Amino acid sequence: MGIFKTPSPQKFEYNPRFWNPKREEMEERMKELDQLKSNDVEATKSRISRGLRQGFRMDQELKTKYMRQSNYRLLLIILALLAFSLAFIYVYLPKIEDYIYGGPL
Repeated sequence: MGIFKTPSPQKFEYNPRFWNPKREEMEERMKELDQLKSNDVEATKSRISRGLRQGFRMDQELKTKYMRQSNYRLLLIILALLAFSLAFIYVYLPKIEDYIYGGPL
């Protein structure tokens, strides 16, 4: 015998989903291989668009190799500049000191 009626709580049902990106990628590759076997024009279009969407993805080993080569080149350039700077200082520093301090010309 109440004036106000309180609402009953709503039931909440949540079914969690598991997403496995590796599995999804493998399924896409399998579908792509099936389409390649059919030699369909639409399959070729979808393969090209998929490649453009993904961009330039490299495997980790190749990326590490390129990074190592880049770092090695950078180290060689720094060492070459350092050697050039030391040679410049060794050869021209006495001449610069003579010019600044007014030594024999």
